[in-house]
This record gives sequence, structure tokens and C-alpha cells, in this order.
Amino acid sequence: MSSRTPQMRTAATAAAIGAGLLAMLAGCAKPEPDKGLLMSVGVKDARDLLTASGAKVEKTEFTADGFAVTASVGVDQPVWFGGLNCKGAADAMTCTEYKIVAGWELDTPVQAAALAGQMNYNYTSAFAEGKNINLTRMEFAYGGITREHLRRTLQEFLDLRQKAQALVTPPKAPSAPSAPPTTPRF
Repeated sequence: MSSRTPQMRTAATAAAIGAGLLAMLAGCAKPEPDKGLLMSVGVKDARDLLTASGAKVEKTEFTADGFAVTASVGVDQPVWFGGLNCKGAADAMTCTEYKIVAGWELDTPVQAAALAGQMNYNYTSAFAEGKNINLTRMEFAYGGITREHLRRTLQEFLDLRQKAQALVTPPKAPSAPSAPPTTPRF
């Protein structure tokens, strides 16, 4: 015969059921790769997203630990999608971090600093570097992100890029376009 009282057996059974329920719930919270989550962003993902958003992909550059896809959303309106913290090489490269950048070259550093100070947008940073302004958004895929999140992040950035473009080049009489800045540092 057991030395446990009925209350002790009931408490032990309840504790076992509770532990089992917690283990089951913890297992349900794990992201499953087959559920459409991206655990990293690849070069093809970046190109496809940019193309689907209406941008024209112009070139892709690779470094030892990342990539930069240069695209244009209009005449002299570049945007860069860069992968960081990457594994693999060339087109097989996938990255757990990514950055989207737009840039403008202005006439003077003072003008660039003044306009960058007006670009106060959520989830982006705008800063002047000499005569250049960079508008940047950095994101991470740690734990998994959906393709829809990635698509919306890019679309939101492109919308903010258009707002910033209106600050940099307000509507006026036609003039010669300035040269787009060089590829930003990733």
C-alpha cells in the first residue's frame, strides 16, 4: 500500500498534467520553417521584392560577409537593399540582418544636414554625411519573419523615400538632375 494520502496523489497528478500542458504549449510556440517563415533573407528574395515593388534592379555586389542590390525607383532615385551577417557566397548568400538605404547628394553639407533633420520618420534613420543624406532602415530575421512582413517593410520604406524625395527636390522648374550617390557602406 502507498503511504501517500489521496490529496497527495491528486496534487501529484495535477502537477504532472500541468507540466505536460506547459511542455505542449511551449512546443506550439516554436516557429516551424514550413509555416512560411524566412529565417534569413537571400539575394533572390531582395531582387524579387524590389522587382515586385516596381523598382528596376540594376546590379548586385558581394562582399565577404554581405551583399548590396542596387535598384532604381525612378530617374536618379536609387535604393539599395543590403544583406548583413550572411552565410554562403554569391547568389547562395543568405543573411539574418538586412538594411534598406536611399541616398541623395546635395550642394553643401549644411543643406544636407538641414534636410536630414527634417526627415523624422518612424523606424528609419536619416543622417547627413558631408553633402550626402542617407535614409536607412535596418531589420532582422532572427526567429523568423514572413514574406509579407518583408514586403511591407520594403513598401513602407519606399513610401518614406518618396516623402524624403519631395523634401530634397520640391516641385520647381525643370533642371539638370544631380548624380546619384555611390553605393552606401554595408
